[in-house]
Amino acid sequence: MIAALIFLIGCSNSNKLSCHNDRLTVYKEEKLYVQLIKSAKKEIPLLNDEHGQNLFKVPSYIDSAMIDDAVFFNQDKNKCLLFILQQTSNKLYLDQVLIIHGSYIKGEWEFMIDRLPAVPTIIYTVRKSGSRDHPIENSFKTLSEKARLFVLTAGTVGNYGCSIDNMYWFGDQNQ
Repeated sequence: MIAALIFLIGCSNSNKLSCHNDRLTVYKEEKLYVQLIKSAKKEIPLLNDEHGQNLFKVPSYIDSAMIDDAVFFNQDKNKCLLFILQQTSNKLYLDQVLIIHGSYIKGEWEFMIDRLPAVPTIIYTVRKSGSRDHPIENSFKTLSEKARLFVLTAGTVGNYGCSIDNMYWFGDQNQ
């Protein structure tokens, strides 16, 4: 019985990821997505955290980083989530994903990490494979897939489909 339950949960999550990937393929053809990614590649590398450190190539423990092509829009497509995928130094056992919030304001995309008071900064960590003595970093593809599934299953979401919890991610149930 437990094995069947695990299979069903895994199947549901797999369907969620597949559903989002199909939706992303459609988004990539839209002008709004193209504008979003262009703005993100220009603006996100300039973002600083609350301590004034650059988010994109921050601390010495980040070996490599990239902006993912995955996007999660709210229902009105005036807010979104983007990921900065970060592979950490081989001394650490966790890679991480910064979840960036974007808002479409007056025809331009603006990005931030600290969305308080509604939604806090989110750093999603992903354990590396291999032994603790020789951890093997996650590929950017693996980091992206794990972060996508995290967003698709966080908050109060349905078992199937690829809608995200707007209240959880954007702090506004109407958006």
